Amino acid sequence: MGKNQIIIDSYPWAVPTEEQKRMFDGLSQDQQLKMLQEALIEGEESGNAGALDMENIRREAKKETGLF
Repeated sequence: MGKNQIIIDSYPWAVPTEEQKRMFDGLSQDQQLKMLQEALIEGEESGNAGALDMENIRREAKKETGLF
């Protein structure tokens, strides 16, 4: 890992179980990336993203935190 690289816990499930976390954490970085990409594509293609698109998420974060 490079000096400026930041690791953020991300899983391909909204609320992963401890078993899912252990399984996912045991995968190679390439396998993890592939699973995350597949989950994002599946979510985008589901058509259910409407109210949760990035612009709405940003807008809500600004209202809730006052940080932006």
